[in-house]
Amino acid sequence: MGGTREGIGRAYSWIPEAAREFGLGDIKTVGIVSRNAVEYGVARQDYIVFVDTPVDDWGVRANGRSLMVDIAKQTGGQMIYFRGGAVSHAEIEEALATGVPVTVYTGDGLAPDAVRVAKRLEKDPNYVTDGTEDFVSRPSAGNMASLLTVVVVEGEGRTLQRD
Repeated sequence: MGGTREGIGRAYSWIPEAAREFGLGDIKTVGIVSRNAVEYGVARQDYIVFVDTPVDDWGVRANGRSLMVDIAKQTGGQMIYFRGGAVSHAEIEEALATGVPVTVYTGDGLAPDAVRVAKRLEKDPNYVTDGTEDFVSRPSAGNMASLLTVVVVEGEGRTLQRD
């Protein structure tokens, strides 16, 4: 997971409660994030690992591979995305290519704050507001189809699942 308050870090407040509802206990939240996150505020979590990256590089990579994907691959885990930007796109691509299952939550119910997106696009017209849309819109084939699950969140919590 990342760690900024504006990004996935917003989920850290509800993940432990949701896990308890599913009968899971002693859940810990852990962020692996670029050092650039400090500028945007780091979400409260149990553990956080900062990766020394160049300015404006949000990818957490070592030896050319995503640390997030490596952890999922080595532990038999999966990658779960609630939309996401350019880094999410690269991680999803790498995860699917290496056999790691991916679930992408998308849809209007998860749309980013339009005002903040507009400000970000003013500063950087090439900013990727949703790096998951390619995976949601393109048909999956072969092994990728069995590894990718898409869940569409509409309005206030209504979901439609497409496997």
